[in-house]
Amino acid sequence: TVISPGISYAKSDSRWHVNFDYSLESSFYLDNTDLNEEIDAQSGLLDVSFDITPRTRFGLLDLFRETRDPTEQAFSGSVTSGDRVDTNNLSLFASHAQDANTNLNLSYTNILQVTETANSIEVTTHDVFGSMDIDLTPRDRAGVSVNSRAFLLSGAADESAHAVTFDYRHVFSQNLAAQASVGAVYTTADSGRTYLRARGSLEAALKNAILGLDFNRDLTAQIGLASLLITNELSGSALFRLGQGWQLGSEASYSTVKNIGVASLEADEFEGRATLSYAIRDNLWARMKYTLTREDTKGQPKATTANSLVLSFVLSW
Repeated sequence: TVISPGISYAKSDSRWHVNFDYSLESSFYLDNTDLNEEIDAQSGLLDVSFDITPRTRFGLLDLFRETRDPTEQAFSGSVTSGDRVDTNNLSLFASHAQDANTNLNLSYTNILQVTETANSIEVTTHDVFGSMDIDLTPRDRAGVSVNSRAFLLSGAADESAHAVTFDYRHVFSQNLAAQASVGAVYTTADSGRTYLRARGSLEAALKNAILGLDFNRDLTAQIGLASLLITNELSGSALFRLGQGWQLGSEASYSTVKNIGVASLEADEFEGRATLSYAIRDNLWARMKYTLTREDTKGQPKATTANSLVLSFVLSW
């Protein structure tokens, strides 16, 4: 049995916007009661923005998550099963509309990943990002972005990465839009190498459905590993309105993960999720969610598979 209470608050006026959200999970087992946890996982969000002028906005976004879920690891066993992993993502950002068609953006992000163990493992990422977007036509937008990242890896040499990316977005109609990004990222890892950085997405809206397709290739850091990772991920999502009060959401992703700079580690990962929701009342929902995760790490005798079926009731007031 999982009990997941939460609280959410939002307030806006002509210049301010504040959004706060917090939830926790308490887990109780019919068997194996030694695994019971009053706080098995928790997450929080704080989103604050302020319009300094009609054209300039400054903001802060903080995301926090604590979990013991081993399926969130890049490689099975990179963190000892049952260890808590805390992730905090703090961003400071500013945006400015130079004119009706040009937007400038600047941000600093600090990502901290740490295990709550005696021999704590930490990964800290500092990310400075800047971009410029230009509306070429009412349907076309182009942009360029640069960012520099410093990776502080527990138990290993620190690394850095510097990237430039070019973006283009086209709106085919009010129901269909596509975006593509391509660039290069240079990293000091593995004696200095340059990798392709790319992303593409397609969004479509039908009468009773919203569909999405996304591809992303980038350089990342993962808790429990003393090296950087190159990740290629293809994902899709669909949200269907089935009838009065009924809704079906589905997501699926396939990714390949490979570390760089040290002994080779490679993994293929698949994750699928389906959620059926019914609105019993305006403030009461029943939901059934099925999740399947499968990871095949090269060199391991067999793949790791995890699946879950969760029935929940969500009440807000």
